[in-house]
Amino acid sequence: MPASHMGYVLKGKFGVRRADGVEEIFEAGDAFVLEPGHTPFVFAGTEYVAFTPAEEAKQQAAVMMPNAMKWAEENGIELKLPDQEATS
Repeated sequence: MPASHMGYVLKGKFGVRRADGVEEIFEAGDAFVLEPGHTPFVFAGTEYVAFTPAEEAKQQAAVMMPNAMKWAEENGIELKLPDQEATS
């Protein structure tokens, strides 16, 4: 699910590959705005903060979370959702 993001690189380098194949690299001190249709990549030691509009984030989570849960299960990693912790 494509989404847009705004963010700021605190430390290191953060990059994206856009749908058209163009790569952009952002370094510490850079602010960024990313339109939908990109793949992120992060360099070791990087710290950044990014914000996604709420509705886009909800749509993304609906696609990503089942995939993350399946991957964890396939790799023997037990994940507890917040509501599961409250009942344990």
